[in-house]
Amino acid sequence: MYTLPANTWLYQMAMTCYFISYISWDILVLRFVLASASVFLFTWGFMDLGGVSVDTCTWNAVFFCINMSHGIYLLWQRRPVQFLSPDYENIHKKLFDGAQSAMTSKEFQLLSSLSLVRELRKGSSYADHGNKPHNLSILVSGSVDVINYHQSKTNGIDQEIVVNVIQPL
Repeated sequence: MYTLPANTWLYQMAMTCYFISYISWDILVLRFVLASASVFLFTWGFMDLGGVSVDTCTWNAVFFCINMSHGIYLLWQRRPVQFLSPDYENIHKKLFDGAQSAMTSKEFQLLSSLSLVRELRKGSSYADHGNKPHNLSILVSGSVDVINYHQSKTNGIDQEIVVNVIQPL
């Protein structure tokens, strides 16, 4: 049996990149390491095979473009989130930030971009008796009195009873 000598350092570097890609847990690292492997194999196919290997160069150029475009997209997705206002950022930090949260900062940014900010003056009503609000609300500042109306059995006059006072987080 005839044993061939080891390939050049370019080929060995490409195989090292493949090895790193196999053990990597981070998909961004995987994409950029695979792009590096494609560069090494492109160069190996261009210079070290005793002539230009068109198929090796073409395939690795295509793989390089694919992995770089995916890597750049992943970098774009990982950019820091810019909230519309400091209030939104504070709400996200207090309610949705942390390992236990099911909502990412990007999801909260999307949700907050669809939100409506409503300011109520003191004494105004958020929801009147008999009307149910059909939206989710977060109290950012101030307080809200939850009032229940009961009609008195003796004189028939409505009485306001403060059931709860809600404060912001």
